[in-house]
Amino acid sequence: GALRMDELATSMLDADSDIPANDTRWSITLFPFFVAEKFPAYDVFQDFLITISTIARDNPSLKFLIKPKGPERQFNPWLKLANDTAIAHGINLADYPNLEIDYDIDAQKAIQQSSVVCGLNSTTILEAGAAGKPVIIPSYGSLLKPKCRNQLIAIPEYSVYDIVHSKEELRSKLLEKMEDPFVPVEIREKRRKVLEKYCGQLDGKIVDLFVEKVRECVSNKPPRAT
Repeated sequence: GALRMDELATSMLDADSDIPANDTRWSITLFPFFVAEKFPAYDVFQDFLITISTIARDNPSLKFLIKPKGPERQFNPWLKLANDTAIAHGINLADYPNLEIDYDIDAQKAIQQSSVVCGLNSTTILEAGAAGKPVIIPSYGSLLKPKCRNQLIAIPEYSVYDIVHSKEELRSKLLEKMEDPFVPVEIREKRRKVLEKYCGQLDGKIVDLFVEKVRECVSNKPPRAT
């Protein structure tokens, strides 16, 4: 995700300024993880999906976004699992036109046009934190088991985000931040430093730095034996 940070840097407001009410499109954007054999946190996946679906059902005048990872070959099995899970809980996702599910949306635009961001194991949560959005991260259930923890991005700075420890807290925290998405300046600054620590300085020159390093590697590569 680091290579897309230059665009974020150019649009980032100073951490000591108030973030204006921009053209908010979605009340909540969820960046869900992919459930697979190597990361079998189906219980939390299920909570993510059912929680945001029922919040969308209860708030038909508001819009919500689930942005899974692409490309289509990865999105399609995710969508099938999501639909099957929802149906098992008596929910037809197609019945909620205010709940959008789309992998082909620019992540930074989704962040900028959302009031609240929820996710896991993705640089998008770091980006959302630096952009001044409330960021909700789950830490419970199967996510605490060694098989899942070994697949998680574990950073000591998670304490500067809103960590939830149950599905009930997940729902209550989402509703709380929907009602009041303000993030204090000092927290925004801490989250910005987290993003810079793991993805590079927000100076608009990250791509240039990567290009420079690649050129160095190529120029220093020994010639192939003939």
